[in-house]
Amino acid sequence: MWTVGNRPTLAQAMRDISPLVDHCRGLGIAHKGMLAKLYAQYHRKGYATSSELQPLDGVKNVIHDQYKSKMTGSQTLAYVRRELKRQVRWCPMCSINEANTLDHYMNEGDYGQLACCRLNLVPTCGKCNRTKHDDPYTDFVHAYYDHHPDVDFLITTITVKNNHVGMIFSIDQNALGNTDLARRTASQFTKLELSSRLHKAGIMFVNDMIGGLMCTTDRDLAAYLQQKETYMKSTYGRNDWRTSIVRGLRHCRAFNMNVVNTMRRLNYGVPVNGGGS
Repeated sequence: MWTVGNRPTLAQAMRDISPLVDHCRGLGIAHKGMLAKLYAQYHRKGYATSSELQPLDGVKNVIHDQYKSKMTGSQTLAYVRRELKRQVRWCPMCSINEANTLDHYMNEGDYGQLACCRLNLVPTCGKCNRTKHDDPYTDFVHAYYDHHPDVDFLITTITVKNNHVGMIFSIDQNALGNTDLARRTASQFTKLELSSRLHKAGIMFVNDMIGGLMCTTDRDLAAYLQQKETYMKSTYGRNDWRTSIVRGLRHCRAFNMNVVNTMRRLNYGVPVNGGGS
């Protein structure tokens, strides 16, 4: 969640320029050099400034149209889409759904010059892509170029009421240190409605986890959650929602075998004895 380990390389992006230009009547030899310069500028920082985009202003709509016509099916640039999606399974914005679309980090409508630049194309799920839409890129994390510190910043606060588990997700901006990254991470969390989306996915995750538990004592449960957190962290990352939920469960004193047994009985009709320490 949040970032992608294998980001596209500048060399790969540069190789895409010739197929783009050679199969477009509105682009010529001169545009190859201009695109190469723009891609290199973008690669250095994960975005392009208005002055860097300006030389290609006159053809930005032409390039934008090439994305629509050449990036699908068996068209000239369809291989870019296939290669990008091959490297990413889960949407880096939510990690709930599979990444089955491409999102323009700098949106294609305003920044058509980058519409076919793979450095600007991030595999995401359709829900995140549609929700982000044309919102300012400065309010989002760039899955290729941003790097979060190795700290817990996605916080899941677990609540237990009447032997039912609830959860509240939040971003600990202070833990991130970098003020701008913290702001963009929190903004992305809010704009993509992740609080409610993760809650829905999280309740299903906890119910499924409880349904398969073999623990009989609180001590067993604590050991299981410790192992589960380690596994989730190594598999999905320390700030994936699944890892955060298990971490929250582990730190919630009210979550014990009495709660587990009640939930198993209500959700699965499993006859169980009361838990103990």
